[in-house]
Amino acid sequence: MNQAHAQAYEQNNTESQHCLQDSRVNVDFISDSRTEFSGKHIKGIGTVDRHEDGYVYGRLEQGTPFMCPEAHVQPIQYDHMKQMRIAFESWLKGQALFSILVYQYGPDVLIYDDIDGYKILAVALAFEVWKELDKSKQANWTLQGLALAHAASSTQTRGGDNGQ
Repeated sequence: MNQAHAQAYEQNNTESQHCLQDSRVNVDFISDSRTEFSGKHIKGIGTVDRHEDGYVYGRLEQGTPFMCPEAHVQPIQYDHMKQMRIAFESWLKGQALFSILVYQYGPDVLIYDDIDGYKILAVALAFEVWKELDKSKQANWTLQGLALAHAASSTQTRGGDNGQ
């Protein structure tokens, strides 16, 4: 029972991280609401407006609003990489040594190719480190979620005796 609870928590926590605001997702579900969209098959690519209590709210590219459980939403992986690049570039531009890179390589220091990545070696290496840092943060969040789930389940198995 405890393992099943931890796995369910981990799955929900992982899915929640991928349903961030403004991220792009694939949506596929049958609407079950009391609106004009009730009973309609909602399918397509959309943008997440918000995510709470296991539900994802957003809008498809053609403008149709949607609200559905997380299970019917699949994140678009390419968008995650694009979001990482945007965050990385804004962070890099805020660093004191960025002006040295611009002086050495010119204003096009952040040229990115989908096949080869960043053209400037120093920027490419920094981005690889950035991606590894992101992976370790996600792993840390997962471990923290498992620890919280384990703590909650061990409290329940003691029958509420508060450890006495």
